[in-house]
Amino acid sequence: MFDFYQHNFGVLSPFIAEEIGDSIDEFGEPLVMEAMKISLSVGKRNWRYTYGILKKCREEQVKTLEDVWAMEKEFEQRKKAPAMTETCPNVPGIYQHNPSEVEA
Repeated sequence: MFDFYQHNFGVLSPFIAEEIGDSIDEFGEPLVMEAMKISLSVGKRNWRYTYGILKKCREEQVKTLEDVWAMEKEFEQRKKAPAMTETCPNVPGIYQHNPSEVEA
């Protein structure tokens, strides 16, 4: 875990090493490793971002890798959805044809 950090994030200070160790104790190695991978995948090479993911796991009571993946998928969907309404506030919703409605 510590080697992974050094190879992908940079120099491992004693403080960060202690934080990683505490996080492993609380969340387990698989979740800490996955949080680091998520951080790297979005171009965030710092422990604070990784720890933010872990805090979200705590809040959402995420316990497994599958839960982490579901949380990330939901986050990505929420991130995309509001952008449409914010950039185009006057665009009506998606039209859904209702055959029972009579057209005038």
